[in-house]
Amino acid sequence: MRRVFSILVSVACLSACAAPAPSPVCLTIDTRTSGLATSPDFGVFSFETVSLQYGSKNYNPDGYFFSPTNTQLIALFHNLGVKSLRIGGDSVDANYIPSTRDIDSFFGFARVAGIKVIYSLDLAGGKPDQAADAAKYIWRHYRTNVICLAIGNEPDEYKVNGQSRAITNFPTFMRAWKSFASAVTSAVPDVKIGGPDNDGKTFSWDSRFAQAERGSANVSCLLYHYKPLKSAKGKTDEELIAGELSSELDASNYPSCYHEIGGVAQDYGLPYRFTEFTDFVAPARTGLRDYSFAAALFALDALHWWSAHGCLGVCFHTGIHGFHADFFVDPKADYQLYPISYGIAAFDAGGFGNVMPLTMTDPDGLNLTAYAVRNDANLYVTIINKEYGANARGAVITINANGFATGSVAAMFLVQTNGDAMATDGVMLGGASISGAGPWVGQWTPVGTLANGQCSVKVPAVSAVVLRISGYSIARQPSGLVASGQDR
Repeated sequence: MRRVFSILVSVACLSACAAPAPSPVCLTIDTRTSGLATSPDFGVFSFETVSLQYGSKNYNPDGYFFSPTNTQLIALFHNLGVKSLRIGGDSVDANYIPSTRDIDSFFGFARVAGIKVIYSLDLAGGKPDQAADAAKYIWRHYRTNVICLAIGNEPDEYKVNGQSRAITNFPTFMRAWKSFASAVTSAVPDVKIGGPDNDGKTFSWDSRFAQAERGSANVSCLLYHYKPLKSAKGKTDEELIAGELSSELDASNYPSCYHEIGGVAQDYGLPYRFTEFTDFVAPARTGLRDYSFAAALFALDALHWWSAHGCLGVCFHTGIHGFHADFFVDPKADYQLYPISYGIAAFDAGGFGNVMPLTMTDPDGLNLTAYAVRNDANLYVTIINKEYGANARGAVITINANGFATGSVAAMFLVQTNGDAMATDGVMLGGASISGAGPWVGQWTPVGTLANGQCSVKVPAVSAVVLRISGYSIARQPSGLVASGQDR
């Protein structure tokens, strides 16, 4: 059932870069300088290969989870704004090899849902000719829906997991990978392949892989897994929430990873994607994993941070129910969302376009992040207030949009009805909940106008807002730049 929640928002023209107490924050955006463009197929989900199997927890009458007849899943993806996904995970290197029927059902879904795919092939247990046959079939029938193929999953963990006796280190991985890649490219000369799709424990594999494949006509991007908050084992619910809302993610964790993976991408002129991105590493005993509202704010911030740093996709590894699930099926057989997916929907509302340079003045040191994106005649400003708990502070944000003259301002809030970071329900975007049972009816709420390039907005603790500033005029339109080497 649709739930509507109204928020009173005040937007007022200001004469100076100052905001009233208690917690003023000033954002200055240079709209005359264009940044990188968000990839139009920016990925947000990763699913196990086994999810393609006939009758595998499909929740769909025709026997397939991914099927062009699964109207609720298609509606859910449309409501979330899903542009692409990845198929892989541990089960790609298991005994199940998708049949052509399985592949047809999956890509039939992809076409109806309008999404592109990173599709993984079995390396640990498969054979080069099997990989070549699958690649040839997919490329011949579904090329327009494919970003790239991947070979294997977390090969740096094969030895630990006992998945392969032959692949125990990087040199043995590359020998095996090259034999598979050679078979695939012989069958499909223009195929695009990503790699190495390794676990987040071994940054060095990406640079060694990029160096080994330097100049390749087929390797189109670097693929990587990342769990910035490490293990969830033994952590309390409070510690999990604190991790997801920690300011250290943007200040330390993400920059450290970017220094490694982003630096390699720049050095070798390759784009990069996270094919598996999760907050914590399994196992976790708590029911709050990805189910709390904190996960929604975590996801929204992560998607914006990495998009602003040239990443072409952040795929949250997920499934139905269970660990890391982003959605579930209720007793009425309707598809519903866990809170983390609301962060994905909020990114879709204001994350696509050219990233604009933004500086923040935050004298009270709030736990708050902000991002600006220009898309044609609209400027989108996403503000995430990660303050929570008894001493959580709201914020009054002043926005200085340098280069703007005038414009109308509308808001879309991401909230939990009680402002509770640990809550697992009561989450809404644009005043409405989201499910697969029907169209999402969230709306932009008009909140005023921009005058002399300035406006202000109140952002409660434990919430986020996407502002849309429309109809502006500027002295010089910035030219659209696209991240170098994008694989599309």
